[in-house]
Amino acid sequence: MGLFDWLFPKEEPVRDKNVESFKLLTAYQPIFYNHNGGIYESALVRSAIEAKARHISKLKVELQGEAQQALKVRMKHAPNEWQTYPQFLARCSTILDCTNNLFIVPVQNEYLETTGFFPVLPERVKLLEDNKGKLWLKYSFRESYDGIVEFDRCAYLNKHQFKSDFFGSSNHALSKTMDLISIQDQAIEEAVKNSASYRFMAQVNNFTSPEDLAEERQRFTRENLSRDNSGILLFPNTYSNISQISANPYTVDDQQMKLIKDNVFDYFGVSEKVMQGTANSQELDAFFNSAIEPFAIALSEAMSRAIYTEKERSFGNHVYVNANRLQYMSQSEKVTVAKELGDRGILTVNEIRELFNYAPLAAGDVAFIRGEYKPVDEKVESLTTTEDEEQARKFESRKYGDQKVIAVDYDDCLFRKGKPNTKLIERLKKEKDNGTILILWTCRSGKSLDFAIESCKKQGLVFDKVNENTDDTIKHFGNDSRKVNADLYLDNKAEKVIYDD
Repeated sequence: MGLFDWLFPKEEPVRDKNVESFKLLTAYQPIFYNHNGGIYESALVRSAIEAKARHISKLKVELQGEAQQALKVRMKHAPNEWQTYPQFLARCSTILDCTNNLFIVPVQNEYLETTGFFPVLPERVKLLEDNKGKLWLKYSFRESYDGIVEFDRCAYLNKHQFKSDFFGSSNHALSKTMDLISIQDQAIEEAVKNSASYRFMAQVNNFTSPEDLAEERQRFTRENLSRDNSGILLFPNTYSNISQISANPYTVDDQQMKLIKDNVFDYFGVSEKVMQGTANSQELDAFFNSAIEPFAIALSEAMSRAIYTEKERSFGNHVYVNANRLQYMSQSEKVTVAKELGDRGILTVNEIRELFNYAPLAAGDVAFIRGEYKPVDEKVESLTTTEDEEQARKFESRKYGDQKVIAVDYDDCLFRKGKPNTKLIERLKKEKDNGTILILWTCRSGKSLDFAIESCKKQGLVFDKVNENTDDTIKHFGNDSRKVNADLYLDNKAEKVIYDD
């Protein structure tokens, strides 16, 4: 499978088979053309965008919460199988600055399960609405490849949003500055060319025909301006009123050039010192507040909406894109901070090592207070006695509600080789009529899980929960753990545990 096959699987371009038609939701369609081949082709603009992308590539992406554990494991060290997180973040920043629109689409495996995310750069994007009111994004790429994906499964960021209710505007506001940069570059190029050429004009006497004058011009050039000439121009006495022609192309002065640069820097939120790596800690902190942190917050929210459902987000599942702000300090300031905060137990050993880009230690996630130093490899208890007692109290009882709860497996339990276990299904239906909460507890996911749920519905068996705890259990523990709590577990491989005492 190629990259586009992973991003837009042909097996399922539209998930809902009942969707028969689409309509264009908005007349405004972003077309990502750029100034004479792209604003990114300008050295000054590219330097500004690249400087911002370098700092954004330092950010860290973390998935926190109990939901989407398989995806959380896959994305722990990389967003997809083709990019590292620094490459992913730098690419996102560059696309957003160049087009004012950023589309991050899910990467899917052969089972149409999301395994990561990838930022794409389409030529054209259309926002469509199907006959059920669901939003879709349709992409067109230079390689004559079109893709379509659900809008709520994409992470989307924009800038300078005005004309469209969804998309960011173009970089047309920068076009005049780009023209000035182009003209200045051309003027410098012409100045260099003219400096290497020699031109003069003279009055030539005793020539009666144009042919003789042309022959004399060729002779003078051959004898005086060839590679092996002596470097001295010799004019015969037939030449008079000799004067050199000077071409002085116009170039902007330093003050005007500074205005042009400042326009670019202000537009992209960087400074010349940030680009050249000479900014001090105060200037870097201002750059972080104005450019890096807003991007991190926007990407955090967009990725969270793309990965987690609204219910999962309400239970604390979230994507965090953050940075250690202390990384933007000078080396001497880092040493001072490490000394002052490290001795007071505010920073752990590994957090101090991170400041200087050192690898973490296995036992370095501990903090010390001055006067109470201990070896970093000594075991330190993470829970206080009060916290231990609270955790033990929570697990003393398995009953977290008034209703009976039954968790049941699907394969070889409710169904075997496609045939329903009618006796068990009828028993569960009666339990549900008596107020019992039924949970389908299975390893299935994606399309195979949808198939299992539909198969049970055809037998008249509808579950209250699928691979998740009851509301009372979630409220009791403060999260929806992977272990499903129930009063009774029905599984063909289950075995009752008997204690010796």
